[in-house]
Amino acid sequence: MVTLRRQTGVGMIEVLVALLISAIALLGLAGLQITSLKYQKMAHFRALASQSSADMADRIRANPMAVKEKNYVTGEKFLANAKPKSKCVNSGSVCTAQQIAKVDIYNWRRDLSRSLTNGWGDITSEKDAAKNDTGGLILTVYFSETNKCPGGDCERRVDPLCTAKLGNFWQELTLRCFKTVFVP
Repeated sequence: MVTLRRQTGVGMIEVLVALLISAIALLGLAGLQITSLKYQKMAHFRALASQSSADMADRIRANPMAVKEKNYVTGEKFLANAKPKSKCVNSGSVCTAQQIAKVDIYNWRRDLSRSLTNGWGDITSEKDAAKNDTGGLILTVYFSETNKCPGGDCERRVDPLCTAKLGNFWQELTLRCFKTVFVP
């Protein structure tokens, strides 16, 4: 009795095609994972910026005398983050509203620089279309979007929504900003 073998090796081809399809699917999933990690990191930065803005807004609301005197307004200019010379906060003596405002701004900026990549913050007065001061404040948190240029192979640029007059250091980064407008 003679047995005919007509389909020799067809099973091996089916296995190779299945492996090829599986490999392509796994590569797609790896790309999806990398993209999701990038967006998760940016969402984390924005959440930190939102939380620090809310914290600073609460500090400002707790010091109404400094708000009236515009002690919290830092302007739109990049300034050195000098530590306040006042020791009234830790020594137990009475602080003025201005001293508390300086300490609040220093602590806010210090926390931003520690929690965000190139973190920085400014506080400006809100103005309406006629350039009148509305009494509101704009808290702007700046941070560098590190995942936007992996390996530094793309153009560094500042987000057009970030209108501050920043130093040369900031112009070399991919800068993002988060703005919060509130009335104390």
